[in-house]
Amino acid sequence: MWNSKIFRLFFVLILNVPFLTIKAQVIEHDSIEVLNPKSKIDLKLKPYLTVLMPYFSDLKGLQLVVRERKQMIPLTTVPSFMNLFRREKNWKININVSNQSIKLFEPILVKNMPDSAVIGVLGHELSHAKDFYTHRPNYMLKVFFWHLNPRKIDKFEYNTDLIAIKLGIGHYLKAWSKHTHTKMAVSDFNRKKDNEIKEKERYMKPETIEKWMNQFSEIYTK
Repeated sequence: MWNSKIFRLFFVLILNVPFLTIKAQVIEHDSIEVLNPKSKIDLKLKPYLTVLMPYFSDLKGLQLVVRERKQMIPLTTVPSFMNLFRREKNWKININVSNQSIKLFEPILVKNMPDSAVIGVLGHELSHAKDFYTHRPNYMLKVFFWHLNPRKIDKFEYNTDLIAIKLGIGHYLKAWSKHTHTKMAVSDFNRKKDNEIKEKERYMKPETIEKWMNQFSEIYTK
């Protein structure tokens, strides 16, 4: 049991500690007006972020770095460790977008998605950024240790989808979910709940997203 938890913690360290990850490629970048001027957005991804930022007005002033790099996980949102010692207005959050991964994940890399799905998955990652940015710094540490508990991460990712839906980007999120569930088996993402037949959703299925959207009829009009 503890060996499994130690392995998960080591895996999270690889994702979160900059000098243990593969070096990012040198790319052209730009910022977006509402963000901190020090923000760096990959020019290829900027059009998608421009669509999304009106939904994330509370990220105003955040130093956001969105870049492509080689990494196994298709996308990761990583708050800077130094945020623990910074004022909120000086926070930095990285969104890493994989452009080269293992064969299993190739179909769901951003470069292989339709535009609506790209907006959806980036909206999910920005929802992570919003979640971190609107909580106290110790929340960042909580999430780090939640990676030792799959149930905690199930809830964390599910609630991140819910944040995106409440912001009004459910249609884009649904497009991403459809693409993912078409290209890969659901079991690759959602684990069995306590060995039951019923699956525990980590990332919402398209039909789940639709149900939540119906509950927020004041946001979504058919």
